[in-house]
Amino acid sequence: MSKVAVMHGACSSCCSSSPLLSLQAIESLTQTVLKLEKDRELQQHRIQTLEEEVRRLRTRGEEEQRRSPEWRLERRVEEWKKEVTSELYSLRAQLQREAERAGSQGQQEIQDSKKLLREECETLRREVEHIKLQLKSKYATGLNSELEGSDIGETGSDLEDDSDVASFAAHPDELSDSPCELNL
Repeated sequence: MSKVAVMHGACSSCCSSSPLLSLQAIESLTQTVLKLEKDRELQQHRIQTLEEEVRRLRTRGEEEQRRSPEWRLERRVEEWKKEVTSELYSLRAQLQREAERAGSQGQQEIQDSKKLLREECETLRREVEHIKLQLKSKYATGLNSELEGSDIGETGSDLEDDSDVASFAAHPDELSDSPCELNL
């Protein structure tokens, strides 16, 4: 046999078995792919079933939780905390506004009181000046009467009866001439 014939024989046996092997490999791969697709579908179905179960359990759990006294109590406590916190902030703001308003009103009242006290002090100072002038005049009149020799006994007794006036008249400059000053 020639080399070509031997090669052809080997090639034909190789080629004839090769399509069979290729066909078997393709068949095997096809079955594997189909099996994997089927497994994937089963897994997706199982995932969907589990997701539905989770949703159902979650819904049932929430419903049961809402029905439980503890859950309702917790909700009420949370709502109460929010209301109390809101009310506290509101009261703090109101107190702050009132304190500011009271402070400004208090300052105004103090200013008004100072003004009234200054006016009253000025009025009293004028009255003291008037009394001081009267006493000086009375004292001068008394001295003039003594000097002129007129009824000394009567004038002297008038001055002696009022010892406070006489002592004040003797020292009329002891009164302050300065206006009233308030140290407020």
